[in-house]
Amino acid sequence: MPRSRGLSRNHETHGEEAESVRQENGTGKAVVTRVKLATADLAITIDPAHGGVISSAVARRAGVELLFQAPWAPGPLAHAGQDEEAWTTAWQGGWNVLFPNAGAACAVDGRTHPFHGAASFAPWAIVDRNDAAVRLRWGNGDGLKIEREISVIAGTVRVENVVGNEGPRPAPFMLVEHLILGGEVLGPSTRIRIEGARMIELANEGHRTGSEDEWPRIVRDGVPDDWSARPPDHSARYGAIHAFTDRALWVEVPERRLELRISWPEGFPYLWFWEERARETAPPWKRSAVCLGLEPSTSATGEGLAAALARDDTPVLEPGAEARTVVQLDMTT
Repeated sequence: MPRSRGLSRNHETHGEEAESVRQENGTGKAVVTRVKLATADLAITIDPAHGGVISSAVARRAGVELLFQAPWAPGPLAHAGQDEEAWTTAWQGGWNVLFPNAGAACAVDGRTHPFHGAASFAPWAIVDRNDAAVRLRWGNGDGLKIEREISVIAGTVRVENVVGNEGPRPAPFMLVEHLILGGEVLGPSTRIRIEGARMIELANEGHRTGSEDEWPRIVRDGVPDDWSARPPDHSARYGAIHAFTDRALWVEVPERRLELRISWPEGFPYLWFWEERARETAPPWKRSAVCLGLEPSTSATGEGLAAALARDDTPVLEPGAEARTVVQLDMTT
């Protein structure tokens, strides 16, 4: 893994200073629990101790939080690997990376992978940082490692991952950018624009339902459903989009006079589309959440790494090899 690669300092910070929040970790040493990066347009908060999540992204001029903020008090992080309910209860919202598994828990080559992957809730090490960027690192103990560089310039958040296999055997993995927008940008007039693609409807458990069509419509029970528009309350959607003309989409938010462009030029053949509008009644949801996941993914479905590997739908790194992914969120007002 390229540990010595320096961070770029060519970022516009408008005089803002990066900020770290430190807490005692029980050993008498202070650890960084949050890193804040800001420009005049955008302020983000990163939590290395909680899966390296981008927990907040605020459009400063509009005063709008772009990312989903869980309406429940997060449960114990130590329990997040038990099952889906424990993971969700510990989840604070925001923009996670799901790695090296995504979706259903499974076992591969004798290793158990929890729901959404251990990296999504484990502590990450800070490798390097400057006023506009931070690089984090996590490894699974068997040689599979990931470095994640998060940077901000003007109204843009850019995330670059480098996955490396330092072990002696081939290493399969799933990687999903669990980028979840929140209710402040999901008003009734918000629309999603994609220039040509196909979409597959997925069941809650992550497998295909059999429905597939051209973006933005899926036919349910003989009735077309336009996924570019926001659905009514107490409804939900889950699918995978692929065969893109261009690996980019636009989120038009007229109520906030904002537009977001999400692009993924490298590493992701699919985009998971997950929308929850106060439908789920089970804890911790309790019909309290409005959110939209627009999630670049290495695999088509949310059935987990074992299923993706069985259908040859996930990357496998040979010893010494690396893979790179890039996602960018551009905000304009």
